[in-house]
Formats: sequence, C-alpha cells, structure tokens
Amino acid sequence: MVLVPERKTWLMIRKELGLTLVELIIAIVLCGVTLAAAMAGYNFIFAQTRANIERGNVGLQIAYALENIHLHTLSAVRVENASLFTESPLKLSENRTYCFEGEADIYNITPNKLGDNLGYCYYIDGQGNFIRNATNPVSLEVINETLVDSKYNPQILFSYVFPNEPNVLTVLINATGIAGRLDTQVSRQESMSFWFTNVKE
Repeated sequence: MVLVPERKTWLMIRKELGLTLVELIIAIVLCGVTLAAAMAGYNFIFAQTRANIERGNVGLQIAYALENIHLHTLSAVRVENASLFTESPLKLSENRTYCFEGEADIYNITPNKLGDNLGYCYYIDGQGNFIRNATNPVSLEVINETLVDSKYNPQILFSYVFPNEPNVLTVLINATGIAGRLDTQVSRQESMSFWFTNVKE
C-alpha cells in the first residue's frame, strides 16, 4: 500500500504560518490606541486629583488667614490712622496693609490694660506672601507668620461694605492653586466686627 502525502489546503498552510504581516500591524496599532487611551485617562485623573489637592490647600490657607484676622480684630483697641476707612474701600487696600493694636493673647482680652498688647500688620510682602506681622512695642520683638504662601499668588482687599454697621471690616482673599495645566482659583470673603475701637472716619 502506497501512502500518498496529504494535500495541504490554503487554510492549513495559513495555520502553520501564524499571523500575517497585516494582522500583526493591526494588532500593534490596536495595542497602541489602547495604551494611548489608558495613558490619557491616567493623566486626566492625575491632573484632576492634583487640582483638587491644590484647591484644598489654598482653601485651608485662606480659611486660616481669615480666622486669624477675625480673632485678632475682635481684640483690637486701636487702629493705625492709615487703616481707618470710610464707606469707600479702605485706603490701605491700595498698598495691601492693615495695621492695628490688639491683645497678645486673643483668649484673654483686657481692653483697659495696654501693656500686654502687640502691634499687628497684615500685608503682602515683597515675595508675594500674605503675612501677619506681630511686634512687641516694648521689647521690639517681631514675629512674622505666613498665612498664604506666595506660590498661590494671594490678593487681599480690606473694605467697608455699605450698609454694614460702622465698625465692620470686610476682608476678601483670592488665591490660585496651580496644578499642571489646571489653575484653580479660590476666593473667600468674610466680615468681622471691632468691639473695642472705632475704625470709621
């Protein structure tokens, strides 16, 4: 009996050869598209997460700054002449400086005892930081505290807003958190009362 070799069909030959060049190129292109889509999604989520973190950091610094101003304003016993205001925006809003005399210990308010007071100034310094400066008039010790970091480009406006009561200061702080290509601006405004001094001209 003579064995005749099996005749190979086109399909059998193709199975032996595996992928054709066209199929290989298509597979590579599909893998590239899938990888690009995955990277784009990852970059978007990463940018959004970073933007949210930056927005949170800016918001925390602004909230802390406003609370700091509020607590020290409550105990103010004298406001510097340059910081007095009328019904128009504060004179100091042009140079971003607000100065007054208040308690060193804001939780122990003694308006009739001036020896335990400090001089406070809130301003944007030369590096762009929003600063609280506390100066002891006796020892001349100076303590500076950064309330909003310069990288957030803080801007501040002190004003009297009609029809508020005469001794109500309105503070507006704007800051911008930069996360990659996303700019996240945060703006907060708060009004605060003076209890122990007159600040309206």
